Amino acid sequence: MSERRYAFFVMLLFLLTSCSQEMPSGLRLYLNFDENLSDSSTNNFNGRSQSTVIYEQGECRFSLKIGNNTTDAIYLNRNSVNQLRDFTFSFLAKINGFNRNNNLISCANKFQENELIIGYNSMEDKFMDGWHLIVNGIRFHFENSVLMDDFNWHHIIITRKGRVGRLIIDGQQVGNVIAVDSKPLDVAVDGFVIGQDQDCVSGCFQQGQSWHGNIDELKIFSTALEGESLENLTCLKRYKIFAGN
Repeated sequence: MSERRYAFFVMLLFLLTSCSQEMPSGLRLYLNFDENLSDSSTNNFNGRSQSTVIYEQGECRFSLKIGNNTTDAIYLNRNSVNQLRDFTFSFLAKINGFNRNNNLISCANKFQENELIIGYNSMEDKFMDGWHLIVNGIRFHFENSVLMDDFNWHHIIITRKGRVGRLIIDGQQVGNVIAVDSKPLDVAVDGFVIGQDQDCVSGCFQQGQSWHGNIDELKIFSTALEGESLENLTCLKRYKIFAGN
């Protein structure tokens, strides 16, 4: 066996033994976007699209593409997030261009269209740039998180535990934890959308506010993962080995 092949098998064995962990508990939704919108958790919270769905090569087989428009929107079952106090959102993402707001996840109800937003900005404003979390209409900013500007794939994890928000990118915590609103999420029927910013429940999308990029391997948990569970989830970002790419 050549040294190069031997080194490959040693690396593969290491990854399989160190990263073959079970999925952390509390999984509410798992979309892998492998040319479908099926939920791979046990909850069957399958998504549905507003327009023709475009799948492209991702970090793990296929990914979902959201264009720079007001039509690319995926509607998800509100029960995957409704009434959550603590949560973890994990996904692979990249942007293909900058918008006024690159909004990836939007939750709304009839009283608050910005019940929950996870989005990204790049506007040369240190108080606005990078990843942000909006809860109950209040915007919370993660400092020093301008890492999507390279237009490459990154593994993003955002957690909320009580009033503490945390951002992990590619396995490393970014900046300090932040204080966030702790109210349970109140999400209306058809009020959970990927790819757009709702200005009314299930619609009122505006130009310049779509994600304008790709997303892959979306997982939502009903707990704020910590310690070994968080490390296990971070380890799952090494998709190319497991996908055979």
